[in-house]
Amino acid sequence: MKPAYALIGPPAAGPPVARLKRCGRALGPLHAHSLENVSGGQGQGEDRNPHPPSSAHVGEKRHHHHHHHHHDRDGKQSVLARARATFKAEAEAARTSTPASTRTTDVPGTPPSSDGSKFGETIASIRQELREQRALLDSIDRMESSTDAEAACSKTRDSVHPGTECTTRTTVREDTGTVTIEAQVRQSRGDGGGGLCSRDGVALAALAASNAAKRVYEEEAASLRSPPGERHRDLCRILQHGKIVSSRRSDHESEFFHQSFLVELECPETAERVKALFKPRSDEGEQSGWHRVGAEWVAYQLNLLLGMDNVPPTVMRKGEICVDGQTFEEGSFTYFVEGARQLNGVEPEVWSRDKDAFLSNTRILDVLIHNSDRHHGHFLYGPHWAPRGGRWETSMGAFLIDHAAGFRKEACVRLDHENAFLTGPTRVVSARTYLHLRYLTHRVLEQKLGAELSLSEICELNRRKDAVLDYFDGLVFFHGYDAVVVD
Repeated sequence: MKPAYALIGPPAAGPPVARLKRCGRALGPLHAHSLENVSGGQGQGEDRNPHPPSSAHVGEKRHHHHHHHHHDRDGKQSVLARARATFKAEAEAARTSTPASTRTTDVPGTPPSSDGSKFGETIASIRQELREQRALLDSIDRMESSTDAEAACSKTRDSVHPGTECTTRTTVREDTGTVTIEAQVRQSRGDGGGGLCSRDGVALAALAASNAAKRVYEEEAASLRSPPGERHRDLCRILQHGKIVSSRRSDHESEFFHQSFLVELECPETAERVKALFKPRSDEGEQSGWHRVGAEWVAYQLNLLLGMDNVPPTVMRKGEICVDGQTFEEGSFTYFVEGARQLNGVEPEVWSRDKDAFLSNTRILDVLIHNSDRHHGHFLYGPHWAPRGGRWETSMGAFLIDHAAGFRKEACVRLDHENAFLTGPTRVVSARTYLHLRYLTHRVLEQKLGAELSLSEICELNRRKDAVLDYFDGLVFFHGYDAVVVD
């Protein structure tokens, strides 16, 4: 028979829990917290935070009038006390079964001196593992009991499968950018029937966690799609409800004879006046696809959804619209930038943004709305409608106009096509646009753009969005993130 200490040997490699379990087979049943709780089991009479065994208990032999092993607070023997008792008993058994000529002189209750260091190393390893596991549990307790204002917690009940009940607990911490989701599934039948095993419960809990993660994603992504500032809301309110105080035919003549008017609107609350370009809806323009005024509004909204601010504020108005002696029932109103000029006559150094990123954003927008009518006349430079700090302190910047030719079925717009500035295929993407493309789900497109687009057009738009993401994902894969993504 092997000596008692050979049952343990030096500390084994592997995960801490596995090492404790291997040692546990030699040490006998230990304290519930030391092994069962560390491995996820439910011990009986366990102490939540027991004190670690003291090294002073190892190798001592004390005699008292009463049986007085070291005990924990629940009256159980400590890990080292049990280990010492086990070694003593097995060492005696090994000694009695070994011929006297081969025995060595050992101190009762301790392993042979030649390998005593192995026993000490093993016990020290166990003690260290217990400390680490207890610190981990304490950390979890602090997280669960935290009332930090930065953490938003919600608890919901879902039905992921008939006959089961699922509870999910979601915690969002904006300060660290972390989301924690806990899901627990139990069967509705009290007798535990229903044909579900523990692995079924794990799968259903994972499904519930996935549903909870999707809800968090929708909520958090939606909060990033609000207009860039108060100025956008003010301008859209004037465009939507302002009184038309003057109007005239636009100086720009359409080659297809589509009408447009330059109007001045006055805010009913503040009396602020702004100019706008009004395009009335017409049956011919809608059918031909070259004067679809709803596409102007879609381009503005999609530009915001992508985190851009390159398209002037645009709204759709219905009702009696009187301009230049004519009455129309519906049309688009786009904020008119006074003092603007064509962008191709301006040096890229004063565009107020990176030239490659701006042209990339333009092409991405045109691909999504299927707009093949992007020539130099639709790239302008002038005072921005909502100037921000940083590089926009001068309030001058490049912007885009005229998107009424969008969503024509016969159009062909690709990212690898040439642009009006002849800079070649699109090979870079703005970091902000790249990220917001991920947020652009079918549900968001339907909610935000459903007023002007049919369901089939939304599906096609979503398909083109996926193709754009695949295109840039491929470039990042082959050339690296820093070579493709720009700020």
